[in-house]
Amino acid sequence: MNEFKKETFSGSKTDSEWTEIPVSIAQGAEAGYPVIIRRGIVSRTGEIISRFNPSGVFIITNSTVRNLHGDKPAASLADKGYTPVIIEMGDGERYKNCEEFIRVCGELIKSGANRKSLILAFGGGVTGDMAGFAASTVMRGIPFIQIPTTLVAQTDSSVGSKTGIDTPWGKNLMGAFYHPKAVIIDPDLLYTLPHCEFSAGMAEVVKTAVIRGGDFPEFLEQVPSNLMEIPGIILEEIVTRSVKLKSELVSRDMFEQNVRAYLNLGHTIGHGIEAASGFNGYSHGQAVSIGMAGSLILSEKLGILQDKNLTAKIINLLVRFGLPVKYSNIRADSIMEYMKFDKKRQGGGVRFVLVKEAGSLHIEDIDNRQILLDTLNELAED
Repeated sequence: MNEFKKETFSGSKTDSEWTEIPVSIAQGAEAGYPVIIRRGIVSRTGEIISRFNPSGVFIITNSTVRNLHGDKPAASLADKGYTPVIIEMGDGERYKNCEEFIRVCGELIKSGANRKSLILAFGGGVTGDMAGFAASTVMRGIPFIQIPTTLVAQTDSSVGSKTGIDTPWGKNLMGAFYHPKAVIIDPDLLYTLPHCEFSAGMAEVVKTAVIRGGDFPEFLEQVPSNLMEIPGIILEEIVTRSVKLKSELVSRDMFEQNVRAYLNLGHTIGHGIEAASGFNGYSHGQAVSIGMAGSLILSEKLGILQDKNLTAKIINLLVRFGLPVKYSNIRADSIMEYMKFDKKRQGGGVRFVLVKEAGSLHIEDIDNRQILLDTLNELAED
């Protein structure tokens, strides 16, 4: 039996005509936070943050996003009387480290951030993770809002309250669950993405389709593989469908004790590939794509996969969006070593999200080293 609903949900519309998807928080006095989705909504940032009445606004971003989109939230903030302090961080996963984290925290402190300030995380997943972790620690907690600018961040990493940085031992091993005040998603920002960034984001979208099931995989088969050929209304639909699933699972399982773990499909192998390549060989989305192929192959090897056509169907969909399903120039045993440090592991086994069929998943701790090596070797390019 599936553990969550398959049907497509409809987000609620406010009088401002944006889609607002609630994320519930199971503990504490707060009821949760909204994920606000609308094309062009970034130009209304000032209107949204004014409801929180911050004493000052700090934007953490990177040079790429600042050059492309920096004037949009800044102009909106100026209309509401805010002059934000902009803190620029390095662009790319290699900057999601302890040294950059300390530097960003130092900039916030030196610039006068306090508990009545508001931090805007304006960028992709790296920026959101770093800014959110900084917000959770400086002054023991400063309110923050996510404004994701990449497809990975809009469909996945900005929702769910996870923040963190990478370490020499693996990805995201330092961090905190820290709730944003809101997430503001403007799908129009995605049209400036290079193809490789859009492609990487589609890995998370395909992952969502496997988890959700229903008509989502078939819907994606009709979406153009070229970003610039995707109509805005379809792009917004892709983002909204993905956010609805994640918000549902997060609301039910904030601290990843059961159903939220489904969102880790492809991530165990994917994180191992990222770490084994020094966070420099594959983007997160590319690594998750390979990891998803690996999870399907492993599901077959373990006799769990009931839909025998699903592996080929999902691999073809990943390839269609320009994603890799095999890795190169990395040793399988090196990936295995990093998988041992995975924060989701239990006991001596490696925790995997396995697939029965689209919409029906299974979580299992695998301690059979040989079957894992066989799976990794099957993912290696000849």
